[in-house]
Amino acid sequence: MTSVVIRRAELKDIPILVDLYSKWMGERLVEQSGFEWDANRTTLMVIKNLQAGVYFIAEDGDRVVGAIGATLDRWMENDYQILKEVYYWVDPEQRGEGTGSRLITAIEDLGRQLKVAIVMMYDVNPNESGSLDMFYKNRGYKPVQMQYWKWI
Repeated sequence: MTSVVIRRAELKDIPILVDLYSKWMGERLVEQSGFEWDANRTTLMVIKNLQAGVYFIAEDGDRVVGAIGATLDRWMENDYQILKEVYYWVDPEQRGEGTGSRLITAIEDLGRQLKVAIVMMYDVNPNESGSLDMFYKNRGYKPVQMQYWKWI
């Protein structure tokens, strides 16, 4: 049985969440998109989303081993509320131990409480080893689209 505790993030966790977001960006997005990570912009985003209560942290004792964050939004300007992943990160040493599943369950449970229709998760590296594709599919998620970016 794991000693990891999943809890809702609090204001005191802002520096932790910003740091974890930078790890997520470094691991998953910067190399592919050319997106430049900005700590100030990230801090503002974290504060905004914390107010909506859509961040969870996984802790093993005093060590943060994962986190998940989402934004609450409307789908295509209609009546469906959705939770869209902002980031989802699990310490590489903790992967495969159930922490990621527990973080997603926390977001899904929150979604049910908020009467959300859809939870959207991302796999920035769908064609690479270590992809989240099978992990998401095993949890009941279906691939919907692939995005293509161009900086202009």
